[in-house]
Amino acid sequence: MDGNETFSVWWHAHNLYSFSFWKSFGLTDESFSFSAAAHPYFHTHQGNMPRLFGFLIYALGARTVEAQVIVTTLIIGNLTLYFCYASIAKITHPAIAFVFCVLLFSDYLLYAQWHVVTYRVWYGFLFFGTWFAIVGASEERKVWPYPLLGTLFFLLFYFELIFAAYVSVIAGLLGLWLHWGKPKRIVALYAVQATGLVAGIGLLFGQLVLAMGLDVIKTDFTTTFLARNAAANGASVESIGEFFHNHNIVFWMNFRDGAVLRSMAAFARSIGAGVFQVWTPAFFILVCASLIGVIVSFLERRPRPCVAGLSAGGVGQGHAMFGFWSAVGLSPDRHVQLVRCAGLATLVAGAALVLHELLTVGLVFGMVPSSPYPGMRFVLLVAMVASLLVMFVGHLYHPVVKVVGQAAIFSLLAMMVAVLAVIIFEVPIVQRLADLMVLRSFDLILVLVLTGVGLALGHLASPSLLPVVRGAMTSVLIAVLIARSYRMFDQNYSDVWLMVYQSAEVRILVRVAILLAAAGGMAFAVMGARQSFGEAWKTFIGRSLALFTLGLAGYATIYVLSPGYVFSGYVERLAPFAIFFLMFIPAIAICAVAVAGCRYSRAFTALDFQWSLKASRIWVPVCVVFAIATTSLLWIKVQMYYAKLLPSNYLTFARTLTQPPFKGASFAVNNYAAVVAYYTRSWAYIDAMQKPSIDSTSDAEQRLTDRSYHWFADWSSNSDYRYPQYYACMKMQSFDTALALRDPSRSAGRVLFCDSETEKWRESPFNDKVVAADATPARYWSIVELGKSRPRLEGIETQVQLRDDGWLIQGLPIVRHRPEAPVTSRTFELLVGTQASCSAAAPEMKVVQTSNGDVPFKLPSGFHGSVRVRAWVESVDGVSDPKSGNVWVSHTDATGAPALTRCPNVLASGLFTDSNLSSIAAGWGGREAWGVWTVGRRATLPPLPLPGEAVAADFVLEAVVRSFLPGAGKEQSVRVLANGEPIANWAFSAADSPRVVTARIPRSVLAGHSSLRLSFEIASPTSPASLGVSADNRALGIGLEQLTIKEIQP
Repeated sequence: MDGNETFSVWWHAHNLYSFSFWKSFGLTDESFSFSAAAHPYFHTHQGNMPRLFGFLIYALGARTVEAQVIVTTLIIGNLTLYFCYASIAKITHPAIAFVFCVLLFSDYLLYAQWHVVTYRVWYGFLFFGTWFAIVGASEERKVWPYPLLGTLFFLLFYFELIFAAYVSVIAGLLGLWLHWGKPKRIVALYAVQATGLVAGIGLLFGQLVLAMGLDVIKTDFTTTFLARNAAANGASVESIGEFFHNHNIVFWMNFRDGAVLRSMAAFARSIGAGVFQVWTPAFFILVCASLIGVIVSFLERRPRPCVAGLSAGGVGQGHAMFGFWSAVGLSPDRHVQLVRCAGLATLVAGAALVLHELLTVGLVFGMVPSSPYPGMRFVLLVAMVASLLVMFVGHLYHPVVKVVGQAAIFSLLAMMVAVLAVIIFEVPIVQRLADLMVLRSFDLILVLVLTGVGLALGHLASPSLLPVVRGAMTSVLIAVLIARSYRMFDQNYSDVWLMVYQSAEVRILVRVAILLAAAGGMAFAVMGARQSFGEAWKTFIGRSLALFTLGLAGYATIYVLSPGYVFSGYVERLAPFAIFFLMFIPAIAICAVAVAGCRYSRAFTALDFQWSLKASRIWVPVCVVFAIATTSLLWIKVQMYYAKLLPSNYLTFARTLTQPPFKGASFAVNNYAAVVAYYTRSWAYIDAMQKPSIDSTSDAEQRLTDRSYHWFADWSSNSDYRYPQYYACMKMQSFDTALALRDPSRSAGRVLFCDSETEKWRESPFNDKVVAADATPARYWSIVELGKSRPRLEGIETQVQLRDDGWLIQGLPIVRHRPEAPVTSRTFELLVGTQASCSAAAPEMKVVQTSNGDVPFKLPSGFHGSVRVRAWVESVDGVSDPKSGNVWVSHTDATGAPALTRCPNVLASGLFTDSNLSSIAAGWGGREAWGVWTVGRRATLPPLPLPGEAVAADFVLEAVVRSFLPGAGKEQSVRVLANGEPIANWAFSAADSPRVVTARIPRSVLAGHSSLRLSFEIASPTSPASLGVSADNRALGIGLEQLTIKEIQP
């Protein structure tokens, strides 16, 4: 459950109530602080209308989040339910409205959880409220719908502009449709909508101009739109962030390339993965199988006299309705018999095709198919095509067919029997035959085109063939739905929805229900909408389909305009726009099955056959009840499953923050900070702190913080924001977290819980420690007390002297610490190896002596091997990481006297993730299995201390590097600097990543410096999200896998 926005509304209301109006001019104040100096920090991109209601009830006494939730849900939530039911019932039928509302308000993830969020509850209120007002305008002399509609549009355009555009498109089309033929009423509706629009946007624009000025606002809106819908490189990212921060404007560094998302595949994914996948694929197929038949059934003409023996009668003509089936083979006219048999063969082949797809392992449950005989589909489609051709030829050219003997009819039936036998026994030769067919990839398209031509011919010349053609088209569409729907779903989350169908009994019931739904869909198509539903219900269902179409048109329009915002703001948060019209799919399907079932039952009663009475009293009612009951129970099971998988008690741990020592303490939070600031009653801001790092731009031992999210008006003058007392890890519940908890090995690193941060705090250059968590190990919450910087050993110089009694070896540490925390103790270790080799010495060296450094270590003059000194220091701020000096190896000089020679200085060596260099520097991402990415235009390494003897030497940098390219066919360029001087330029393309790169560091750039500062300037850092590769918003450049910096000896 996402409770962030409820707390956001509380903060907006609190800030508006508590601080000066003349500073903010009523704009949204996003600063999470109780200090007046921290306000206002503007949220300019929308009016955030829910805060106005939050302010009202806050002023009336609802001063807690719990009180605001209760009051808002009781008032706005109940009005939403009323608007939803009343508007849909008025347009369609109360039964459809009832089913729609029950399904929508019980959809745990896509709607119900948002219904108790004081921000998101307004979406349904405004959406259905506009419908209610437009429908109300249908009654003559009613005045109230117009001011209501104008008020709703004012609130709408003082809310979120993208959602406002979505609702506006649908409302405009709805008003045009419902009031067609009444131009004055349409003009009046459009006028009040335009008035509300102008008032809402005008109010926001006026506030913005008063608070910030016109030029700032123009830049603000232009930059925001481009950032949400176009790829951004590193330069633009930095300039965008600087602009917003300097003007105290909230901006989420969330960039998307809209061009990548403007495709049919991405559009389908926004609905398939955003809604249908959440419903689970099986439920989606179950309701869509019936809906397809409902839609196709509307492709009919007014009743005409029977042609070629195919009836177009109604339910009242019971015998005529089923006359086609009972008359096969009874007519003396051979061409009529042939047409009827061909029509029957077409429908049988279509039913067999649906059955084949239904029984293919995993398809109905959204799994990637692995059918052992994929050619079976081709055989069935060939049979359907042949039957359709025979039917059309027999009907259009019956003089030719009259010469065909009775054998032709029996041959056709025999072919169908053979096809069914192939299906049942799965004859392997089918696979070989299908492999030879070029059209196999286009089989479904072929039949759809043919049936489409059949529909055209039926409407133009042969209406008596329409039932068969509609049935064939429906069967193919249902087969396509089952066979291809898995492409709409993200298979990374298949384990989420498959858990619903673990039981074999559930899977069997679902398959049977889908089979009945498909059969019902084909029946709707064959009989037509008029026969299946009656004139009245045909109108009701048709109006429901029209509402569905209006919603789809509005969604498609807004998706084209701003696909990046639709994905980042709604689809990925399981708060999709589309749910408001997609819920018509199950609502129409359930009502259509119920209504048609009743009519079919009465039609069977009118027949004079004994079997028809059983069908009327037993078969049809049982099938209808079973299909509706299974659909309803499956829906309940899915919602209960999600309620258990993602429970609503997510924020329970946050109440811990109301107790000491957290109460009144300042926090940095890796997520939206409104929750933490509300409970602690102190300031808090967002700072992921992916790695505790020292700010390399500061001379003092200061913590590196992400100042782009210091959303406080006094951010530039209040230094306290650089020293939060605590850090809160707050992870959101999602399908990823559910999968990771169930089976960590299969989560593939898509999600990391708070316990994953334990290592980074252990390696922190500060005295940080985890002091609280929601579980052991930590899951969604953990709290870290942020300590002062620990003393840091920047290097150890080793002094070696030969005396008469042996070697004297002493380490001289170079320590960096806070002046207020001097070193209290030092520990030195002498490590000795048996091999006198620089390359083989270090790994096998062992500790032989320990001291506090006051006296040097001693070794005999005849020592043979390698030696080095290792040390660490301690202060009140903690213990430093250990540091080792140079390796020295023994040998004999030209005179044969014993000597110790220093090995070349190695400033860094090995895997970059093991070096701890990125963890205390700026411009680097978190550690990954292979290495570390640079983030932003510039990444620096911490100063690497240079031993005195190394300043006069050259060094070489050698690294294994991968690159993230700014686009297909483009290169990534990197400039390497040492102590501010350029030493190399690297260029990467798709073909050479990763690769080994080198750079020579001349002694001239080291002269006069006690340390080496390396930095990497990335020409075009780009986020994977901006290219549509993943949801990662970091601006990546290069990734270091291994790094070696060593002295070059002559």
